[in-house]
Amino acid sequence: MAAFAAALFGCREAPATRPPNILLVIADDLGVDVTHAPDGHRLAVSTPNLDRLAATGVTFTRTWANPVCSPSRATMLTGRYAFRTGVTNAVKKGRPGLPVEEFTLPEALDLAPELGYAHAAFGKWHLGNQDVGGRRAPNVAGFSHFEGSMFGANPVKEPDVNGYFRWTHVTNGRTSLCEEYRATRTVDDALAWIDARSTPWFAWFGFSLPHVPLTPPPDSLHSGPRPAAGDPVSTFRAMVEAMDTELGRLLDGVDASGEPTTVIFIGDNGTDPVVLRASGDETGRGKGLPFEPGVHVPLFIAGHGVTTPGRTCDALTNTSDLFATILDLAGVPLETVRENARERTLDSISVMPHLASVDAPRTREYLFNEVVNQEAYTFRAVRDERYKLVRRRGLEMPREWLFDLSTDPAEANDLLAVEPTRAVTEIHARLTRHLESLIEAP
Repeated sequence: MAAFAAALFGCREAPATRPPNILLVIADDLGVDVTHAPDGHRLAVSTPNLDRLAATGVTFTRTWANPVCSPSRATMLTGRYAFRTGVTNAVKKGRPGLPVEEFTLPEALDLAPELGYAHAAFGKWHLGNQDVGGRRAPNVAGFSHFEGSMFGANPVKEPDVNGYFRWTHVTNGRTSLCEEYRATRTVDDALAWIDARSTPWFAWFGFSLPHVPLTPPPDSLHSGPRPAAGDPVSTFRAMVEAMDTELGRLLDGVDASGEPTTVIFIGDNGTDPVVLRASGDETGRGKGLPFEPGVHVPLFIAGHGVTTPGRTCDALTNTSDLFATILDLAGVPLETVRENARERTLDSISVMPHLASVDAPRTREYLFNEVVNQEAYTFRAVRDERYKLVRRRGLEMPREWLFDLSTDPAEANDLLAVEPTRAVTEIHARLTRHLESLIEAP
């Protein structure tokens, strides 16, 4: 950890002579129920490299994603909520990918050529289909280089090979069959590209772990015995350990350069409900639903730009905020981006003030997330510092839930289930107004 901290934080003693490298790492289906699980909990996992980021950075404790991966990734890439981009559920045949008209992070970095940023994406993409570039979708979205997989690990075997040990590897649109473990090959690809850089770089790195199919990783990547056959919890824990092990190798490679670097690690949505139920959570409110286990995700930011490392921050943060934060770190003015973003509304708010100061004022008053299953149903949720409103449209009938997260973090007590008090009615009306004004805004 000492070498890592020295390389990433040493630049604070003297002005950096170049903008920082920026590494964005996205875990697939990893909620805070894993990374913040208390010792002894069935989902508690040894993650020394996530601990390494926590010790050398800021741990954000109230970060929301969308309940499924593609919308969250689209918000990171564009700084815009899902309903604005149209990516409101997992991208697949019949559902829209990220429109080519959207203005993305790599395109925003290109607005400042004097900074010299190179950019590339590695690992799981899951924002493209034949309508938006096919296997060249990451390049169409602005990345100069892409190596990885279009959809990540998936139980469906056709039309691609989609397992962890046998999968379709894509390099800038060209495909090949890969039989190396996904996470290991993806780290190899990223390190090879990073090692060849002579200018500042931004790398988007998407793990497929720990997404289903629940598959035991190579024994060398996790501790303890091989997971028991048919045991979702032991297999999932081993997969998280494997992710952390390969994350450590990636961080070591970045550390070796000695260049100022910021590392951002985030989950794209909550943990799979199959795993949560097997761990003793009977609600099944994990990935796919806008309740806390489906949207409350880990966020660690370490390295360049961080003061007073090793602390937590409870400011409200959203996956969309990574867009403005990364541009802030790079030195690209957000106003310049707004002028070039094709007259599109940006929802992103930089968290840089929280990296720079323990006492920074709140940057957000509300958080928002959503998931839409075409015409079948729509879930949307909004929260403030204390209260959370969940709205469902479709399915059997419309419904709403209201929770006081300060006293009921497990969302067991719906304040609308009984005759609401005047105070509850006012809270409901305020959150409703914010939600409706947001959706109606251009």
